[in-house]
Amino acid sequence: MKYLYVLIIIFFSTSLFAYNNTFTKPFKNGSPACTSCHSIKAAGFSGKTWGPDLSTLYIDFDSDADSIKSFIKDSGIPPMDAVYKGRNLSDEELNNLIKAFASLGSKNVESNNLFFTLFVIFFVGIFVAIKIFFRKNEILEANK
Repeated sequence: MKYLYVLIIIFFSTSLFAYNNTFTKPFKNGSPACTSCHSIKAAGFSGKTWGPDLSTLYIDFDSDADSIKSFIKDSGIPPMDAVYKGRNLSDEELNNLIKAFASLGSKNVESNNLFFTLFVIFFVGIFVAIKIFFRKNEILEANK
């Protein structure tokens, strides 16, 4: 029984972090991840940040991957250029990042938050149902 609870907790924990960690991984050359400075609410990354939300970046650049890559490499924004300009950012990493932004597409931030909320409620409900179904009734067991 204990193993079932452990499996549920492991599944729930990994599903939260497996959503899209592309935004949270630093580049191989040591440049920081996007979420170091920006929120990406459509991907579930929100919090206190000083950069703007990047949820609609792909749409804002008219789905032009080359423009996004160029912007990342040389944005004209001093803090961003300090960590990315002139760095050897690999095409593979940039392409993965572009795919991650493209996957957000025109997703509505509020609908993603609703999905996450329902996701949490669903797993808490399953956990409670399993706990109720498999609970020990010591009075009944004493009368066996």
